[in-house]
Amino acid sequence: MSASSSSFDSDSDSRPGSAMSIDSDGPDTHSTPVRGSRPSAMDLDDDGPSYNSSTKIGPSDRTSFRVGATPKRAWSDGSDSDSDSDGPSRPSSAVKRVRVAVPSSDQQGKPVNGPVRPSTAGPSPSSNQSPGMAALTALIGPLPGPNPGPQIMTVAMQTGTMAPQAPQIVVNPPQPGAQQQAAAQPVAQQQAAAQAVAQPGVRNLNAFSRTGAIGIADVNYYPVFSVENGTVGTVDFGTTRTPSPFGKEMGDHTAAWAGVVDSLHASVFGKTLAGAVQELRDRQDAADQWMDGPLPNGDDPPVLKLWKMLDEDDQRARHAAVQGYAFKVRSELDSADTIIKAATAANRPLTAAETDTVSAHLSEALGHHAAYRNMLPLATVPAASDRGSIGSGEGTHRNNVLAIDIAMDERRRNPNAPQPDAKAIDKAGKGLHAMFSMSAATRAARLSEALNPQKLQQTKADMEAISRYTRELRNGIAAAIPPLAPANAGTGARRVTQLAAPNALKDLVDRLDDLTSPNPAHPHPAGKVVAFTDNDKNHPEDALAGLAIDGIQAVNDLKRLAALPKPTAGELKTLRTSVEKLAKWHDGLDGVITRLSKPEADVRADTALMLAHMINEHQSNMATAYPEAVKATGFLQNAAGAHDPAAAARETLRKYIDDGEANKTLDVERGERDKLLADFDAAYASLNHTPKIAADSKWVVGSRNTGLLVGIRKGVPVILGRAAPPPGIDGMGAHSTAWKTETDAVKAMVKGVRENGGGDAEIIDRFKTETEGDLKSKLMTELGPTLPAGQLRKGQLRDIADAAYAVHAADTPEQAIRAYLTFRNVLPFATVDSDGRAGRGESRATAAKGTFDDVALSDEAALRAADFEGDAATQIAAAKQAIADLKTYSATTYGADPAFVKMIDDVADKMDKKADSLTKSPPEGYTDAIKKLIYDTRWKEHKRVFKMTQ
Repeated sequence: MSASSSSFDSDSDSRPGSAMSIDSDGPDTHSTPVRGSRPSAMDLDDDGPSYNSSTKIGPSDRTSFRVGATPKRAWSDGSDSDSDSDGPSRPSSAVKRVRVAVPSSDQQGKPVNGPVRPSTAGPSPSSNQSPGMAALTALIGPLPGPNPGPQIMTVAMQTGTMAPQAPQIVVNPPQPGAQQQAAAQPVAQQQAAAQAVAQPGVRNLNAFSRTGAIGIADVNYYPVFSVENGTVGTVDFGTTRTPSPFGKEMGDHTAAWAGVVDSLHASVFGKTLAGAVQELRDRQDAADQWMDGPLPNGDDPPVLKLWKMLDEDDQRARHAAVQGYAFKVRSELDSADTIIKAATAANRPLTAAETDTVSAHLSEALGHHAAYRNMLPLATVPAASDRGSIGSGEGTHRNNVLAIDIAMDERRRNPNAPQPDAKAIDKAGKGLHAMFSMSAATRAARLSEALNPQKLQQTKADMEAISRYTRELRNGIAAAIPPLAPANAGTGARRVTQLAAPNALKDLVDRLDDLTSPNPAHPHPAGKVVAFTDNDKNHPEDALAGLAIDGIQAVNDLKRLAALPKPTAGELKTLRTSVEKLAKWHDGLDGVITRLSKPEADVRADTALMLAHMINEHQSNMATAYPEAVKATGFLQNAAGAHDPAAAARETLRKYIDDGEANKTLDVERGERDKLLADFDAAYASLNHTPKIAADSKWVVGSRNTGLLVGIRKGVPVILGRAAPPPGIDGMGAHSTAWKTETDAVKAMVKGVRENGGGDAEIIDRFKTETEGDLKSKLMTELGPTLPAGQLRKGQLRDIADAAYAVHAADTPEQAIRAYLTFRNVLPFATVDSDGRAGRGESRATAAKGTFDDVALSDEAALRAADFEGDAATQIAAAKQAIADLKTYSATTYGADPAFVKMIDDVADKMDKKADSLTKSPPEGYTDAIKKLIYDTRWKEHKRVFKMTQ
C-alpha cells in the first residue's frame, strides 16, 4: 500500500539512512492558530463538518475561504475516521450558537435602552417605496447603509447535558465610532450575560492549571533514549511530528522542527539520568511560566500576551492541551525521580529494569514537552499554499550547520583533524538563518499591516464595502424567500411556496444596484470583489475570493430570477441555498474589520512582539544545538563582533525588510520601518531572555535520526515512521501489504509471546525465527531473481542480508523489531515503485483484500513480465551477477558468524537455480509466468501476515 496511508501521519520527506536527516528537504509542517469568526445569522453551529466557527479569515489564513471548499477546521475533533492525527480530540460541543442582530432601535425608530445612532439606512417604510420594497423593509427592518451592519450577538443555547461549557452570551467588539455595547444592550441581555458568567463550568481561557490530568490522550510521540553506563547517550526522535494545533491540517514551522529536536537532544546528552530529569524539569518550568498569569508589576508575560492575541476558538482548542501536556511532563518526571531517589537512598545504582523504566518515563516526558512547545502561540503557522506545507530544504540546511559542529567535535578527539574551511562556514551561516522561516513568521505577525498603515485602512474600507453589500444581499433574500415549508402533509417533502411580496426580488436588485452605483462615499463593492479575486491572489485579502465568487454568482442568479414573471419554486430554493452558503463565507469579515480598526501603534506593537518572540526562540535553539556553528558564523554577534543576540535579531529583521522577500512584495516607507524596528527592540528586551551558547556539541555523535523509530511503551511496541525502501524506489514506494498490517503483525507477535509468559529474550527469538523463515521462503528464493535489474545492481540483495543480520545480532526487543521491519520492507516486491502514492484507506480495512495494494503490485508484476518478455537474457544476467555478489559480500561481511554465512549462501544457491530455470521460456511464456509468480507469492504472504493481526 501507499507509504503515505498508514496510521502514522508523517509530514516529512526525510530519507532514512541519509547522513544526518530529520526532515531532509521535506515539508515543514506545523503551526499557530488562525484568527476566527463568529457563527452566522443564517447558520446554527453544531460543530459539524460543514462549518466550524473556528474558521478564520484574514492575513493569518489566506486559504480558509477557498472557492468551492469547506472552511478549514482548526482542530481535529476526533470524529473523522480518516484522521491520523495524534493530537488530543476536541470534544464535540453540545452547545449550539445562533447569530442574531441586536437592533439599535425598535420598529418605530426609538432607541432600545441606549443612545440614538444616526440613521444610515435606506428609505423608511413610510417613504416613497415600491410595494415590494416596503414589504421587505417591514419584514427585516431598515436595510443598513454605508456603515458596517448591525451589532451582532452570539447566543449559546444549551442542547445537551454533556456541554463543555455553560450557556453564555458573547457580544462583538463595537465597530469604530459606535457607543459601548454594554450601554446599548437591553437590560434582559445584560442580566443573561451576567448569569452566564456566574454559571459554574464556564472555562476561563486565560487561566491554567498544572495540578491534575486534563483528560487528553497521550501523544503518539516517543523519543527513544539510549543509556550507557548510567548516562544519556543518543536520543532517537525519528521523523515523526507532535500533534498540531490544526489537527490534520498541519502548517509551517517558524523555527525549524529539526532545530527544536536537536536542542532537546543536546540538552540531555551526556547527563546522568537524574541530571536529565532535572534538565527537562527546568526546561518545562521555563516554558510554562507564562501560565502563572501577570508578573509582579501587573504586566502579562510575553507569551500570555501572545496567547491573548489568539481568537477564542484557537484558545479553546489549545487550552486543555497546554495544561495536560505540562501536567504529563511533570508527572512522568516525578515517577522517574521516585525510582532514582529510592536507589540513591539505598546507596546502590539503578538496576537494569529500573534504568529501562526511568528511560521510559523520560521518553514520555520529552515527547510531551515537545508537544507542549508545539502548542504554544506561533510555534507553527498556517501554510501559505492551498497544497499545505511544502519542502523548505530543512534537512539540507541542518546538514550544513551540523558539519561545523561535527568537525569541531572530531578536533576535540584529534587535534590534527582539519578545521572547517571558509566555504563550509559560509554555508553554515546561511543554514542557521534558513532554518528560521521569515516568510512564515512575518505572515503570521502581519508584517504588511504594521509597515503599511495607509494600505491597511484602504483594505478595511474595501472589506466594509463588501460586508455591507453581502449583508444586504443575504438579509434581503432571506426575507424575500420564505423558509422551506412542507409541500404535502406527512410526506416530508419541502419546497418554497411563494415570494414574501410580488416584486421582492426586483426591488432587492434595484437596491443592490443603487448601493454599487459610482459614488465616492460608496466604493463599488462588486468591483472590489473582482479586484480581490483577480489581482490579489498572493495577498492576505485573497481570503475573500470565495466570498467574491459566491456573492457574484448569487447576485447574477438574483437578477435573472427577478426578470422572470414567476420564478419556479426550485429556482427560489436554489437561490436561498446559495445565499446560505454565502453566509458561511461571510462570517469572518466583521471580526477582521474590527481587528483592522486597531490603532496603528497597537498593530505595530503586536507585530513587533510576535517577531521578537519567534526570532528569540530560534536563536535559543541554534545556540543550544549547534554552538560551534553559531560561534564560527557570528550568528549571535553585532556589527562589532560582540555577543549581542538582540542586535543580531534586529539586523535579521531589518535585512528582511530592506533587502529580502519583504522588500520585493511590500511598499515600505523608511519611517514606518524605523518605528517597527524601535518597537521590536523594546519587545525583544521585554522577553528578558538572552540566548546562551552551549559549552559543547558532543551530542552530534548521535545526530543521525532514523526514519523508523521503535520503542516499548507499557509493554507494547511503539512503531513510528517508515523503514527505508529498497534502493531504486522513488520516495517511500507503495507497500504491497499495508505498512499498518506489517506493524500490527509485529504487535501481535509480541503480545503472543507475553501472553505465553515469555520475556525479552523470547521476543527476540521470535523475530529471529520469523526472519530465517522469510529468508528461506519463496519470497527470496523465487522472487529474488525477478527483481528489477536496477534494484539488483544497487544492492537490494545485500540490503536484505544486512537487515536479516541486524535481527540476528539484536540484543533488545526494540532492536529486533526495528531490524525485522526494515528486513520486511526490503524483501522482493514488499515495496514497489509502480502506481501512485495515494492512500487507499487500508488503515481502516477489516478484510485481507483491503490491506493489499492489488493495483500497485499488479502494475509492477506486469512491468516485470514485459521486461522479461522483451529481453530475458539481460534480466537473468543481472540477477545471477547480483546473486554472485551477495555470496562474496556475505563471506566478507559476516565471516565471524559462519552459520549466518552458510544460511545466506544456501539462499543464494536456491535463487541461482531459479534464475537458471528462467533461462528457458516457461510453457505459458514469460508474461503469464512472471506475473503469476510475483502476484501469487505476495498475495499468499499477505494473507499469512494479515491472519496474524486478527
